[in-house]
Amino acid sequence: YVYPGVIEGKKWDKAQLVSAISKLRDFQNKYHVPVWIGEFSAMRWAPGAETYIDDLVGIFNEYNWSWSYFSLNGWHGWNPDYSELQPLGKEWKSHYVGIESKRWETLKRIFNTDKVH
Repeated sequence: YVYPGVIEGKKWDKAQLVSAISKLRDFQNKYHVPVWIGEFSAMRWAPGAETYIDDLVGIFNEYNWSWSYFSLNGWHGWNPDYSELQPLGKEWKSHYVGIESKRWETLKRIFNTDKVH
């Protein structure tokens, strides 16, 4: 799969993401309740993953939703400390690049900081 792109016959882009979460947005507006999105991300080697994350965060922030990124220092497929290369077998350890990864670039931009603690 590639984002944005066609997945199972449906075009997925930012507009489609807005449509996919529209019922939650309607609920928020009807009942005036806060929304929290927990644990979202994309596989670090998925084509378009950074755009997908940027699009989601843009929507969440526009709607004033709280959110948490998944997952710092977790499984290597989500971990931002590794490059966007897709590992074969146990070679994922050799893809460690620390804060120089594309994912860290995205996260720093989202959080508006050049510093990682």
